[in-house]
Amino acid sequence: MTDAAAFRGWRVVAALAIGQGCGLGLLNAYGLLVEPLAAEFDASVAIIGAGMSIFVLSMAVSSALLGPVLDRGWIRPAMLAGVLAMIAGTTWMARATSLAELGAGLAVASCGISAYGPLPSNVVLVNWFERRRGTAIAIASAGPPVVGFFVPASTAWLLELADWRAALATLGGVLGAIALPVLAFGVIARPADVGETIDGDGVRSSYVPGPTRTTEASIAGLMRARDFWLFALGFGLYFAVPVGTGLFIVPLLLELGFSSWTAAFGATIAAAANLVGTLACGALADRFRPKPVMMGVLAIFLLALLTIGLAPAPSLVFAAVLPMTFSFGGGQPILPMLVGTRFGTDVVGRALGVIGATGLPFLIASAPLAGLLRDASGSYRAVFLGGAIAVGIAALGLAVARVRPPAD
Repeated sequence: MTDAAAFRGWRVVAALAIGQGCGLGLLNAYGLLVEPLAAEFDASVAIIGAGMSIFVLSMAVSSALLGPVLDRGWIRPAMLAGVLAMIAGTTWMARATSLAELGAGLAVASCGISAYGPLPSNVVLVNWFERRRGTAIAIASAGPPVVGFFVPASTAWLLELADWRAALATLGGVLGAIALPVLAFGVIARPADVGETIDGDGVRSSYVPGPTRTTEASIAGLMRARDFWLFALGFGLYFAVPVGTGLFIVPLLLELGFSSWTAAFGATIAAAANLVGTLACGALADRFRPKPVMMGVLAIFLLALLTIGLAPAPSLVFAAVLPMTFSFGGGQPILPMLVGTRFGTDVVGRALGVIGATGLPFLIASAPLAGLLRDASGSYRAVFLGGAIAVGIAALGLAVARVRPPAD
């Protein structure tokens, strides 16, 4: 048995958490840059806000293309190239003289962030962990919100010292300078690469784990599998609902008569609940089976959304925000666990990449549909009731999905 202190898996988790934080955490600067960008390019806030659509689209497309590369073992080179692309993209944006250049730079930066974001991190952690897989993925997923907590204040400080161009270039450069050495020296694709085994159960330098294979080991095979489409539908809707509802937490609380300070406090504790949900559900998925934990998350999510949409007392609505945002993060560590169990550890990259791409329409449509529901009904409560319908459909799809390969 290997000494727990010598097991490198948790050091890999820490490196991936920092790496993801230095990528996705950068998005927390976006809100502070919207007004300066709109003024610089004489554009509406809506046009500048469309940059998030560029980000989502670039992330989804690059993830689908990246999956086969990761499954072939080229994980660390892909992640390091991603950091360089992020730096190049943010530098391009900082020097842009037109909206087209700004959008192109954002696309490059987004593809780079994808290359060292959740997809490669999950592939690595599926290789390193089995018994504690959910906990490991949850800790790595906590990197973006932790780093993102410091990004808005840093951005505001940089904007006071200089203009948005210098602020953006500095943020991209500093986060990239942190991520490069951390990923270069901290990421190891498989435990066998350093003579270890999954979960650190033993150190055998000659041990090379055989891949877990299923009959759906190719992308074509995945696309023919019923459970693949159930995962794509269920998690596509699950991940899309927070995009639509999360935007309107503060406006909803203001609509119900809460003060701006109280609404802001609600948004702050909601963000904390999201982080707690990710960590707690990852640990629960290790202790129990991932699918029942996911179904529990969806049940909490559905009940919270219905409470927000229907409860007569504003205090109940405020209280329901916490379990709702707890549920936002609960499924993040569970998807790669289910994919690894159902389709095999050797195709996790491909499966997650294609699932992300197939869920793209839900992500893109979520915010506009939420806005339409608000305009048609005259109340933000309708947004959350619409989210409840989507979560109910997601729950039905995942309830009938198998989490084990079919018997030969």
